[in-house]
Order: sequence, then structure tokens, then C-alpha cells
Amino acid sequence: MGRSVVILGDRPISERTIPERTISDRLSGPALDAGPLASSERRAAWWRQFHAQRDVHLMILPCLLLVIVFNYLPLYGILVAFKHFNVFKGVLGSPWA
Repeated sequence: MGRSVVILGDRPISERTIPERTISDRLSGPALDAGPLASSERRAAWWRQFHAQRDVHLMILPCLLLVIVFNYLPLYGILVAFKHFNVFKGVLGSPWA
């Protein structure tokens, strides 16, 4: 397999000299690379970045709600198997079996 060469003008430049963007480069921003900024400045930068990506967060919200409703709420009902259930005391008030 040969090496690709990019030619800019009259000078060939190999791919090794062209900086590649890595995932960490894409994820870095004012909220992550704050350096010596004060915590309030970092927090403000984080909120700006969060607000700029609000569309993504809104798309994730239904998925999170489905996971909570169908995976975590049923755990409350599983407690009934390990309790001497009393209707008047409820699930959490009933003594353990």
C-alpha cells in the first residue's frame, strides 16, 4: 500500500506533516481547557457550551426518560417479592420477609 501525498502549489506535503484532528481536539473547548480560570468562569463557559448544544440534549431526553421508566421504576415493584406486604403500610412501610 503506497503513501498518499497531498500537493499544495508546487510543493508536495506528506500526510504526516498535516495535523490530524483527534477526538480530544474536537472535545476540547473553553469548558474543558479552562486552565487557570476561576470556577465561576469555568461554570459560565460550561453553561454556554451546554446551551449551544441544547438540540443534542433535547434529542437525548426521550431516551433517558424511557430508560428510567422501563428499567429503574420496575425495581420498586421487585421489592414486593421480599416484603410481607401490608396494603395499609405500603411497599416501603411493610416489614422485610
